Amino acid sequence: MKKMLALIIGGVLLTTSFSPLSIQALGNTATAEPMTMASREVMAVDAMVDLPGKVVSSSTKADTSNKALEAVILAVKAKINIPDEYSEFDYYFYNSGYNNDFIWNLTWRDTKDTAYIRVEADQDNRIISYNKHSYNQIANPIPINRKKELLSKGEDFLKKIVPSVATKIVYKDSTFEGIYSSNYVYNFERVENGISFPDNTVRVGINGASGEVAFAHINWLYDTKLPSSKAEITKEKAVELIKDKVSMKLVYRSNNYRTFDRGSSNEKSKAYLVYEPSLNYIAIDAKSGQVYDKRTEWLDMGSSNAEESEKMMDTAATVGAGTVALTEKEMKKIEELKNLISKDDAISKVLDNKYLYIDKALKLNYISLEKDFNGNSDDYVWNINFMDPKEIDYSTEKDFYRAYASARVDAKTGKILSFHASLNSYYDNEAGKWKTVEIKYNKDQAKNILEKFLNAENSSRFKKSTLAKETPDYVAYYIDNNPVYAGYNYQYNRVNDEVEYPNNNIYGSVDGISGKVYSYGYYWEDNILFESTKGAMSADKAMDHYLSKDGFGLKYEINIVNTEKNNSYETKKN
Repeated sequence: MKKMLALIIGGVLLTTSFSPLSIQALGNTATAEPMTMASREVMAVDAMVDLPGKVVSSSTKADTSNKALEAVILAVKAKINIPDEYSEFDYYFYNSGYNNDFIWNLTWRDTKDTAYIRVEADQDNRIISYNKHSYNQIANPIPINRKKELLSKGEDFLKKIVPSVATKIVYKDSTFEGIYSSNYVYNFERVENGISFPDNTVRVGINGASGEVAFAHINWLYDTKLPSSKAEITKEKAVELIKDKVSMKLVYRSNNYRTFDRGSSNEKSKAYLVYEPSLNYIAIDAKSGQVYDKRTEWLDMGSSNAEESEKMMDTAATVGAGTVALTEKEMKKIEELKNLISKDDAISKVLDNKYLYIDKALKLNYISLEKDFNGNSDDYVWNINFMDPKEIDYSTEKDFYRAYASARVDAKTGKILSFHASLNSYYDNEAGKWKTVEIKYNKDQAKNILEKFLNAENSSRFKKSTLAKETPDYVAYYIDNNPVYAGYNYQYNRVNDEVEYPNNNIYGSVDGISGKVYSYGYYWEDNILFESTKGAMSADKAMDHYLSKDGFGLKYEINIVNTEKNNSYETKKN
């Protein structure tokens, strides 16, 4: 099943999912094996009854303070042993994009960078993933039939790191990843009130040779109130409602496997008759009988005492964290965070900047706090992504454009390091022609706007640069096949002792219609050492050297001329 992003209406649903299988149209359909397809083109009814509940999105405010980092480190170390040899510590922070959760990513490495332990935890300090890996791990022979023996080790590990989750899961199946990882992987599924919750799962990997836990991934909707298992609508009534909404169509589909005809040199692909349902998802509200063909409605409910109790079980490490010590390098990272701007401040630096092109439909899509590996290793950067979240209805809408933008913000100074925003086209697809729009700013006015922005955001580097190139950037419309440009692009090269250094530059683009900056960035080597210009030869002398080299002389060359005639080009070589 696909990940459940939202669960709808009165809490209890009779859900029929269509998994990527086809119902074979020939032969005994009761016993014929369905063919697994690589895509969702062929779907069949999975006769499953599901009783999900309402989603309560987390109300916890994303906190990136040094206190929050200290709390999550202590909470994790209270549940997971970090050996002394894993003394190098680093972290970053990001928006998972699912249920608007914010995640801490904590990594401990050895000094030789040959092994690491990585843990991810949510804003309530609940562990959601664990990975331990050594690059020097020797591939040992895997003992036979350790699957059952190691299952209990995985279950014990879950009881330690996510106690509230461990009491609500059942073992489903296991696999062996292969000789390269040597891991047995155990899969668990959430079950409450005797009802399966397939969208909440847990996976644990145990190394078959060492018996150590290699990884654990907890996919869990916390703060979720599940209804009772009592349904007012019977399964038989739900079947009737489904039959009213879903039809089955007979089609041919390939099995994606080729057979070789010995009588010829041709490979043949076989097509089967299959029935396909008209919908890939349908749910019946088990109380009202209402039919849903999407799982996208969100409801906001308050958290109950039981939910708070569950949260406390998984964050209890913060209570007993006094017995957990912070290392010197962990404390250094915590101290660093004191000097960084908050997530909300970083977002405001972008959205409130008067020079930037910010579409009104933009909403925060993703944000992360990471090290700036392009510069000083002690610097941190907020990476921010915005987008228009409105879904596209391809059956009714004619305008499929959705705005998006991205930015990088210095987490210490709050200065914008880069920015890029999309611009909509002025071509009318329905009318089949370009819209005529007013271009209010010429290239000189646009340049002045960009330079004001550069002085505000990057003045120290801008003062050491000079305009090297300006070009039109995008077409607003055409007049008699001639482009009318509405965007202007500028590049400023770095200068030292009045000599340009083109490898370092600042660039930016301005929209001539709105007068806003829609693209900006730079590449600058802060630690480079420039050779002195004293004693450099003159340009005339350099020209003399250039012309004296081999290769300058009388030669024949081909000149290629392209001539446009009747909307086509004719090429001649002269």
